[in-house]
Amino acid sequence: MDTEVVPTNNSREISAICENVTSSIYIINSRVKSLKSVIDDIGTPKDNQHLRDQIQLWQQEVNQKIKTSSDDVNKLNTLGRSANKQQKLQISKITSHCKDTVEAYFKIQQDVVQKLRFNLLKHPDSFSGFSGNDTNSLLDQEQIQMQKNLEFENQMLMERQQSVKQIEKDIVQLNSVMKELGALVHEQEAAVDTIESRIESAYEDVRMANQELASAAQYQNKSRKRKLLLVLILAIVFSILIGMIVWSVKS
Repeated sequence: MDTEVVPTNNSREISAICENVTSSIYIINSRVKSLKSVIDDIGTPKDNQHLRDQIQLWQQEVNQKIKTSSDDVNKLNTLGRSANKQQKLQISKITSHCKDTVEAYFKIQQDVVQKLRFNLLKHPDSFSGFSGNDTNSLLDQEQIQMQKNLEFENQMLMERQQSVKQIEKDIVQLNSVMKELGALVHEQEAAVDTIESRIESAYEDVRMANQELASAAQYQNKSRKRKLLLVLILAIVFSILIGMIVWSVKS
């Protein structure tokens, strides 16, 4: 009867974290594709506040996923120190994939911030306000609307400038995450190389052991043949001696 292998708590935790990171990688890659599809619309007639808001939502989502994934990858590499060979290889692979995904997002973020920086709303001429005489006079509706429009555009400009600054700040943080992931990938590659070396060493040990067993078996076969030959010779000699003795007695 086969015995079912029950995974340890450590194994279950590694599997759960790997699934979370894989899901985050998929979402990040999806958002990278979305950003690539709209980046050329920035600064064109298709550019509007809805587009800017959508880009910002995608960036906020991805930034959170990257933060979570980075924490998960760090935890995986800590758990990996006591993991088996298969788990170490799995952790190494997912760490590398996470690093590549963050790098892809980092590149598109640089393109986005460059586009946004060069396509801010032109700052309207400062509105000096109305003179004292104007305040005493009756303002027409057109002047009031113009002032509202200018105030709105000023506010939009400030928000977009703030958005660009936030993206630039995110890029700095992404660069730090990439360096950290790069170090983990290097560490995992070294661990994988060690595992592969041990596997090759174990394979070589098995091969040498098989050769030694084959040599021993061959030696035993030769020794057995020599013993059989010796027994046969002794039997022949013994038979001859008995024959000679019998012949002597009869004579």
